[in-house]
Formats: sequence, C-alpha cells, structure tokens
Amino acid sequence: MEGAEKKKGKSGLYEQELTVEQKTQIKQAFDIFDTEGAGTIEVKDLKVALRGLGIEPTKEEIKKLLTEIGQSVSRDQDLGKIKIDFSQFIEIMTIKMNQKDSEKDIERAFDLFADSD
Repeated sequence: MEGAEKKKGKSGLYEQELTVEQKTQIKQAFDIFDTEGAGTIEVKDLKVALRGLGIEPTKEEIKKLLTEIGQSVSRDQDLGKIKIDFSQFIEIMTIKMNQKDSEKDIERAFDLFADSD
C-alpha cells in the first residue's frame, strides 16, 4: 500500500490508510456480493472476499473481526445470519490488509537479515 498515509486506528496503532484505488476495488467487491442492492452482505460473503486476498479466516477470526468493528456476536451464534454494511466491510478489509502488509514487512526484514550472513 505504497503512497497511502498512516493514521491511528482503533487499536491505537498506526495503520495504513487505503488508497482511493483500493477503496474503489473494495466497493466493487462489496457490490458483487450485495446482489439485492440492500447495502448489506452476509458474513459468508466476507469470508469469500478475504479468501480473495489470500486470507483463510477461521470462524473465531471472523468473530474477532466482527467484535473489533462493534458487531455483537455471541459465542454460539450462527455467523450465516449476520449481515454487515459497507462501512463495516471496508473496516474489516482495512484491518486484514494492514495485517497482511505487516506480515510482508516482517518477511522482508527477515530476508534482509538472512541474506547478510
């Protein structure tokens, strides 16, 4: 996410802000899943979108993400009945894209140290 600015997220850590292009792509992905034009999608569609980023979320990870964005989820709640709107979708995608970028940065740093031996 080069060229994007950093801002302080809910966790208090600095997160990369998405570029206009990334936000557009996320909106297009959301619209694909929002087939009825209701402005919401099911959590199962969120899982599919995350898989498109190369992320295979578990049920527990999905529940944690939903909790992070303020969606109440009980331990035994069926995730299939939960719907999220675009603002929640983009917030989750931002969290996951930042995590993915952090993992890439760690891998690059490790490679630099490994190459210096």
